[in-house]
Amino acid sequence: DPYLFVVSAVTEPANAAQAEAAILAELCAVAEQGITEAELARARNLLEGEHIYGTHTTRGQAYTLGFYATISDLEFASAYLGRIRQVTRDEVQRAARRLFDPRRYAVAVIRPPAR
Repeated sequence: DPYLFVVSAVTEPANAAQAEAAILAELCAVAEQGITEAELARARNLLEGEHIYGTHTTRGQAYTLGFYATISDLEFASAYLGRIRQVTRDEVQRAARRLFDPRRYAVAVIRPPAR
């Protein structure tokens, strides 16, 4: 199954290769070693906060419902927070092993114009 996930970083142009290597190392570490309970709790908190903030307005709610109607169904939208709260460390590691392949990824670097 093809999946798309995005990792972004902001750095000085001279550090782009270092940033890419650090991101790859972290993704591989998650696949190989998993994550801690504290990391999982932090991720849940970030996702919950982002969801609550993103649906705070009518416009945000409409966007969210439209997004989930497009990729899945409206039930997914209403079950999202509950599903996030149920994710386990083992599930994260299994997903990382399935999705993170350091031989198959694309990089886009946006640099300031040359002077």
